Amino acid sequence: MVYIESLNVDGVTNGTAISLNDRSTLSLKHVQLSNKGTGLASNNPKASSIVDLSIFNDNDDAIQLVDGAVAGSNSTLHASGRSGVIVKSGRLSLVNITISGSQLRGIYIEDGRVTIEGSSVSNNRLAAVNSLDGTTLISNSTLSGNRDGIAKDGGTISLGNSTLAFNTADGMRVYGAKVSIFSSVVSNNTARAIRQLYSIFRIDRDNGAWQQ
Repeated sequence: MVYIESLNVDGVTNGTAISLNDRSTLSLKHVQLSNKGTGLASNNPKASSIVDLSIFNDNDDAIQLVDGAVAGSNSTLHASGRSGVIVKSGRLSLVNITISGSQLRGIYIEDGRVTIEGSSVSNNRLAAVNSLDGTTLISNSTLSGNRDGIAKDGGTISLGNSTLAFNTADGMRVYGAKVSIFSSVVSNNTARAIRQLYSIFRIDRDNGAWQQ
């Protein structure tokens, strides 16, 4: 068990500010990382917890997760040189997270199960959430000002009580995925509300607003 509270790490020029490996359990609370490499890399962690984590101005991904399980809340990831969060596999829960200004994606998911709740993912250069496979559950969140709100290739995605708006391309772009949308707003995106191919949709249009 590794427990870190009230830590400020500044000026790491390359490499990783905090690295966790091999089924370790990590608890971070009130931690700020301002560095030039990766903020937090977690490889196969066991039931780790992140509360009030701030990562600013790194040249790589702010958070990398490979396997294991991580829960993050009340945190801010800003101006990542690559993606705000990258998930290669495992389980990740994000509650009340703000991710903005990433040079690539806000959240990039290769596989695994990711839950995003009560969060804002905005003004990232590519998609707010780019998921290649696995299961992605988004609720009570806003994805705005990105290129695409959601880009999903394969797997399953659910969007509930959320807003996809003012993205410079599509609100949602999906290929070969199973999609469920309810009580959500998809509006004022530059291209299409939803662009899809070979996907299965379940949409509750009576409880949402849609751009034409």
